[in-house]
Amino acid sequence: MNDSVQNYYNELASSDSNRHYKGIPVLASDGIHQYITDLSKGYLKEGASVLDIGCGQGALSLRLADNNYNVNACDSYDLCKCKDRINFINSMIEDLNTDVQFDGLFAVEVIEHVENVFQFLEIAKGLLKDDGYIFITTPNIETFTSKIRFLLTGEHALFAEHNQKQDGHINPVHHFQIAYACEKYGLKIVESTSILKERFPKNLFKQMLYGLMYIPVLFSKHKNDKGKIKVYVLEKA
Repeated sequence: MNDSVQNYYNELASSDSNRHYKGIPVLASDGIHQYITDLSKGYLKEGASVLDIGCGQGALSLRLADNNYNVNACDSYDLCKCKDRINFINSMIEDLNTDVQFDGLFAVEVIEHVENVFQFLEIAKGLLKDDGYIFITTPNIETFTSKIRFLLTGEHALFAEHNQKQDGHINPVHHFQIAYACEKYGLKIVESTSILKERFPKNLFKQMLYGLMYIPVLFSKHKNDKGKIKVYVLEKA
C-alpha cells in the first residue's frame, strides 16, 4: 500500500462519522468484523493462536483478543492502537518468520490490496498449522450490480480507477482464482459465502435498466452471488 492510499485511510480513520470498536476506528464495512469473529468460533478454540494480517489500527485484532484468542497482528505501517493486548509485528506478511505457525489467519479486506493473490496464499499456507484455518473477506465482484457495472463500464464495483488510486483496490478477485490458487498450493475451500446485501440504484431509469438486464440471470444456471462481501474459510488439503 503506497503512502497516498495510507493517507486516505488515516483521514478516514480520523473522521467523526467513522465507526469505532472500543475507541479504535473500524474501516471495514459495517458488520464484517463481528461476522468473521463469530464465524471463526466454529473453527477455532479459545486460546487459539491467530494472526491478523494487515491489521491497520487494530480494531479487528482487539475484537479477536476480546474473544479469547492469542492474537498476533502484522502491518507494514506502525499504527496499531492495542499493543497492550496483542503482539504487534511491524512487517509485511512475506517478511514474517515462517518457523512460527498459527491456528488461524485473518485476511479481512486485504487481498484486494495485494499485487499477487497466489503468492499471498502460498505465504499464508506456510504460516498455518496443519489443522489451522484461513479466514478471508474481499469485495464480491460476482454480484449482479458488479456484473452490470462491468458490462457498462468495463470496471467492477469498488474497482474503478478512483478506487485504485484512493482505496488501493488494485486486485478484483474472482472465485475461480481462489479455487485455482487453493488447488495449486495445497489448500481447500471449507466454506464460501457472501454477506451484506447490495443496494440497487434509486434512480428510476437505472432501476428499469437493471431490471431488464436481470432477466437473463433468472434463466441462468449460475446463481447470483448477492452479498457485497465475499467470505472464505480455507484449510490445508
